[in-house]
Amino acid sequence: LRTHDALAIIPFRAAKGTKEVSSGRGEKLFMVYDRLVVEPSEGLPVWEPVMLRDEVRIPGLRWSIKVCSGVTRDVVYEGEDAVSFDARFISLPLEVRPWQEGDRMVPFGRSGAVKLKRIFTDRKVPSRMRRYWPLVCKGDEIIWIAGLVRSNAAPVTAKTRKVTILTLLRGEDGQ
Repeated sequence: LRTHDALAIIPFRAAKGTKEVSSGRGEKLFMVYDRLVVEPSEGLPVWEPVMLRDEVRIPGLRWSIKVCSGVTRDVVYEGEDAVSFDARFISLPLEVRPWQEGDRMVPFGRSGAVKLKRIFTDRKVPSRMRRYWPLVCKGDEIIWIAGLVRSNAAPVTAKTRKVTILTLLRGEDGQ
């Protein structure tokens, strides 16, 4: 994109809704809330569920999800892009799939299920990105909305000895 194109989309105050600029070179730049998003002009490719054994690349998003196991002292960081589960209750492989209308999960610290659509709205995930967003599942249960919210499944407690750590890697090379 030319500087002129970028300046047309980047506001001096917070955006309400979505603004879009297309360069004619096969990509579009979107300003959605406080984020800039680049995607192919024809949209992102639809992807099929994949099994997560050690690392899996999310088609079209330039993201990867990596899984590793360790003892509880290995958990040095947990945030939006890295979450830990009690390994006694999480067995590999896990399924990684895109969001589907009507998906629900019980977020960590809550007792009731919430529609993922509401979580996406609260987290200001662009509606065009939701259908491609990776979800990590144990059977039919969504245990992590990658990079956003962990479920209440398999929490790490004082009794936990081994953990399963899931990490979302963002970027062109998966890092």
